[in-house]
Amino acid sequence: MGFQDEFQASLEAINVHSAQLLQYLKTNRQPEADGSGLPRDPFDAAPKSIKISRKKFTEASASLVGLGTRPEEYLEHLQNGYQELTCVRWLINLDILEYIPQNGVISYNDLAAKARVPWSQLRAITRMAICNGFLQEPRPNVVAHSRISALFARDQSFLNWARWMVNYSVPTAYKLPEATKMWGETSAKDQTAFNLGLDSKLPFFDHLRQTPAMTDLFAAYMRNVAHNETWSLQHAVDGFDWAALPAGSKVVDVGGSHGHLSIAIASKFPHLHFIVQDLPESVSTARTAFEADHRLDASVKGRISFMDHDFFGPQPVKDADVYLLRMIIHDWPDKDAKNILSNIQASLKPGAKVVIMDTILPQPRTIPAMQEQQLRIRDLTMMQVFNAKERELDDWKALASTAVLQITNVHQPHESVMGLITLESAAPPSPPHVPVQTVPAVPTAIPSNVIVHPTTADKPVLIMGAGIGGLCLAQALKKASIPFRVFERDQAVDSRPQGYRLKLEADAAKALEESLDTDTYAAFVTSCAVTTIGETDFNPFNGNIVHSRAGGGLSGKMGLYPSFTVDRRVFRNQLMSGIKDKITFGKEMVSYITDEADGTITVSFKDGSSIEGSFLVGADGLHSVVRKNRQPNHPLVDTGAACIYGKTVMTPELLQRFPEKGLRWMTVASDSAPMLQSCLIGESPITVLIEPIRFSAETRNLHPELPADYVYWALIGRKERFDLQIDADVSTAKVSGTAADLSLAVTAEWHTSLRSLFELQDRRQSSMMRVASTVCDIPAWQPTPNITALGDAVHPMSPCGGVGAMTALCDAAALAKIIKAGLTTELMGKFEAEMRKRAWKSIKRSEIGSKKMFGQKDLVDCPPFQL
Repeated sequence: MGFQDEFQASLEAINVHSAQLLQYLKTNRQPEADGSGLPRDPFDAAPKSIKISRKKFTEASASLVGLGTRPEEYLEHLQNGYQELTCVRWLINLDILEYIPQNGVISYNDLAAKARVPWSQLRAITRMAICNGFLQEPRPNVVAHSRISALFARDQSFLNWARWMVNYSVPTAYKLPEATKMWGETSAKDQTAFNLGLDSKLPFFDHLRQTPAMTDLFAAYMRNVAHNETWSLQHAVDGFDWAALPAGSKVVDVGGSHGHLSIAIASKFPHLHFIVQDLPESVSTARTAFEADHRLDASVKGRISFMDHDFFGPQPVKDADVYLLRMIIHDWPDKDAKNILSNIQASLKPGAKVVIMDTILPQPRTIPAMQEQQLRIRDLTMMQVFNAKERELDDWKALASTAVLQITNVHQPHESVMGLITLESAAPPSPPHVPVQTVPAVPTAIPSNVIVHPTTADKPVLIMGAGIGGLCLAQALKKASIPFRVFERDQAVDSRPQGYRLKLEADAAKALEESLDTDTYAAFVTSCAVTTIGETDFNPFNGNIVHSRAGGGLSGKMGLYPSFTVDRRVFRNQLMSGIKDKITFGKEMVSYITDEADGTITVSFKDGSSIEGSFLVGADGLHSVVRKNRQPNHPLVDTGAACIYGKTVMTPELLQRFPEKGLRWMTVASDSAPMLQSCLIGESPITVLIEPIRFSAETRNLHPELPADYVYWALIGRKERFDLQIDADVSTAKVSGTAADLSLAVTAEWHTSLRSLFELQDRRQSSMMRVASTVCDIPAWQPTPNITALGDAVHPMSPCGGVGAMTALCDAAALAKIIKAGLTTELMGKFEAEMRKRAWKSIKRSEIGSKKMFGQKDLVDCPPFQL
């Protein structure tokens, strides 16, 4: 269509719809204000036909404005746009709207005084906003709400949507050119315009979980979106022929969160049953809310169930009639989207369908401009925040093909920003699947005589985590000729700091000897550092000794009497000796399922791959997927502490500056708040634990790979002392530098002799972490014969002389014996009970030490740890 034709079509549409709207306004006079006195929209109560006419009038008007704008005026249009955003952001973030009466006016002088902002800025910014319909000035120098600003004052969720937009969406969008310049074409979730706009190293949802204020705004934004007609669930209810499905048909709502869509469909179609799948933490919250919702009819509740499932793993439901994915695929780039759909395709029974409800981008200028703008906004938002995209129909066809699916129907509901795409398998029929069952969060009781199927080379023991506990177990299984595989989420053995010094006491040393073969154990013994037993305590401010004693405390082995002192990196490498071909790095577990028919466990990884085994061990640390599934109510607590680990090489300068008596054995220095400060914040001690790591000449001759002699240190205290919100996982070079700077900052008042340890540190080796723990009384769980966990996956604790690592070694040795004896539910129950008993002693010891080192509260009084 040419310019003149478009111009004429827009004018004609305006004439037609303006006449209809004017007639409606004349015959349906509405109050100009609501009950609170705020201006109201005259079309709020209009019938659907008038609302459609209003929208077409708006679209035609926008088209006419565009046609009437000269090219030279385009930048002026952009100027208005960014200043409009700036004004709205200023008015919202400074809470100006709170002080404008809902029914009446206020002068600029009074408003400036109440809001505590400069009068001149307020008037200039408000008058710019008024140019775009936001607020009004009914008479000179007084302000009142307009129809637009009244909605912000009336609806808190809409106001929060605006806060989200101006404070997060706009900065994110603005950084898109810089993101492209820095990373080019990438699908990485932490290489986005969002990362630059918000100065975050984390993917969007990880950052969101760690930013409570942002989380609250996002939730409000999503609530507002959910109530918007263009996002209405009703489009999904009416947009697919649910009535045509046979009675008793099963629908799987993949990634269905709280199940709102399933509830909406189930309420209208009583012959259908639904399974809502999502991650365990989401399902736990959703199930609680669902069961507590007394507004739902019992007939609806009885047809909806919830299931833990990560859609990057194999789909456990094999007999569904429809797999429904609403607003799922658009979050993921093609590679991940293919994995999601392929997992579903592999589970499709003959005739089953996949229904995707997501945006279907149109060809340019094939729909009204304002509608296309909203779809393009969604597309760019996906790009800027997730490195994902919205797709055109051809993109959907290509994606379906890669997952061996074919599109059989496309439906675009009127007024919806999303269409419905129906797909079916494009593969020839396959033999029936063996039914599988998702592992329940708390498994039902299993008879004590049930024995797991024997471990074989093609179904080995699967160990998640290549930390000290997981590797010790692997060595013990190797010694017993039991097939195993180890999978570690880190990209390499040294991709993040693991600490430096570790002391092994008698029980841990015995566990290690039982687990390693003769040669590996001998290599371990000969690689250990010189062990000296004693403790010297220094006053950090004057550098003087305040306490010192050789030995472990009392005679008769009462106290601290370690058997071995090891360098953690050397130790871990030795635990990998002879089994490196069984260890795979860069494999992050996301879910698992168990097949009760043959005892097989299938573990799925984030990269879309999977592996089968006969027994699963979660040695995957604080973020354990196994714990989240087996022990969903397992209490992890935030001790309130942060810890900086560091390493300082024993250079001639250090030996000259650092106190000689501080390099004999364990050295401790602890400061606390001055008197008046302690009245407000308590003692708030910060403690450094120091230990020299020296290797004998004989040891170095046998092990040339050993590092130079060094001093290991750990600086621990309340996280507020570090003046930093520390992320759960920090291992980048930037953070190493930050950790080194913080160690200097918090010891700024210390004596120069002790401070030399931090001044001469290897800055690349510094790392920091928040300190989490579990409570001493770990809740029991129902044992099963083919799944368990050990180490930090079960009993994380505050660092205290390496007690956590020693406990993990004992766990591993004990579990290896159970596996060798034959896995029964009864034996697994005994192992897990003994592990909890062992952990109780270690956690209690850690708790006592933590109270001394940084004033930790009783663990039962600590708040939950936010992963």
